[in-house]
Amino acid sequence: MLFHQEIGFEHEKKGIMRFVPDHAALVVNNFLVITDLHVGIERSLEDKGYSFPSRTKKLYEAITFLMRKNKCEKLLILGDVKERVPGTSFQERAEVPWLLNKLSKDFGVVVVKGNHDAGLEKITDVELVKEFCIGDTGFFHGHAWPSKQIVEKSRVLVMGHVHPLSVFRDALGVVHQNRCWVVAKLDEKKMLKRYGKNVDKLVIMPAFNPLLSGVHEVSKALTSLIISEERFLLDLTKVV
Repeated sequence: MLFHQEIGFEHEKKGIMRFVPDHAALVVNNFLVITDLHVGIERSLEDKGYSFPSRTKKLYEAITFLMRKNKCEKLLILGDVKERVPGTSFQERAEVPWLLNKLSKDFGVVVVKGNHDAGLEKITDVELVKEFCIGDTGFFHGHAWPSKQIVEKSRVLVMGHVHPLSVFRDALGVVHQNRCWVVAKLDEKKMLKRYGKNVDKLVIMPAFNPLLSGVHEVSKALTSLIISEERFLLDLTKVV
């Protein structure tokens, strides 16, 4: 069953976190937040027999459109700017600096390093961090546990990495896979044991690059502590 619902969170510190309808992006204050660009994935898909032209220019145009439409001055990317791991492909060496440099001319850009971002500091001058906070919202990539410091500061945690999908089969037997948001509650006892405190919500962001595959079940590192969850499609339709 599906129904439409506006979604966001009010914060005691520094305003509201708002999900952007029809896009894998959220807004917190003057930040636009996205994750999992995987620039260079076309080359990886080519190795598997698929042929796609580079989408990096389209990613730039989509990001710029959302920044201006939502009147954001800063961009936060939650990791996996590039695709290849380990190493860096020729496409990534050309297109990652082009993308980040173009964005940096008009906006402040901060990148939380993901597990695909080894060597990123060698090809870009943008700010690279392990984690990031905006008010009482903590951001990390999601391939590893967040630090105690970020959990202590946060009421809500936001991550990427797992590329969540909502998967269902219709009456004709056709399987539909759609990028989605996951809004979850975590096991309080386990959080208290590990961090000394719990958070109100864990938000798992959908991948920004539509070429990426994903998973329906999320159970790794912090996501293994999920005890309940809600899922929302990109148009903010709730899946129940």
